[in-house]
Amino acid sequence: MLKIIKTKNFSKVFCVILLFLFFLIHPVLAIDSPDKGSGFNPEKYGLEKTSDMAEIPKNQDPAVIIGKIIGALLSFLGIVFFVLIIYGGFQWMTAGGNEEQVNKAIDMIKSAIIGLIIIMAAYLITRYIGEQIFNAAGGQG
Repeated sequence: MLKIIKTKNFSKVFCVILLFLFFLIHPVLAIDSPDKGSGFNPEKYGLEKTSDMAEIPKNQDPAVIIGKIIGALLSFLGIVFFVLIIYGGFQWMTAGGNEEQVNKAIDMIKSAIIGLIIIMAAYLITRYIGEQIFNAAGGQG
């Protein structure tokens, strides 16, 4: 009897949360492509800056190139740890009451969270040191 009550309460709470999220979703106001003369300005939406970050020009300073490579590697590692968190959650949900598998999943999630914290700290330290070197070298910014 207690399991049925918990299940009913869970389903009610789940439905309320689902409806709440459903009403938070706003329609996407898409714009026409630049071909149709819509006045699309990529600089307004940050697309120009994003595409500039993806390219590494040949005449750039080696420090900038190394910085972009480090940033890309840290971003990739962040994605890997995020996927590990999702995988650990999936293992936990499909454990079926197996305590060993649950503990293994919890350990994976804890390790992935610690990894994410380390990656974020490495990114922040690298960015801070890079800015300090850039400013000490007479850069503007």
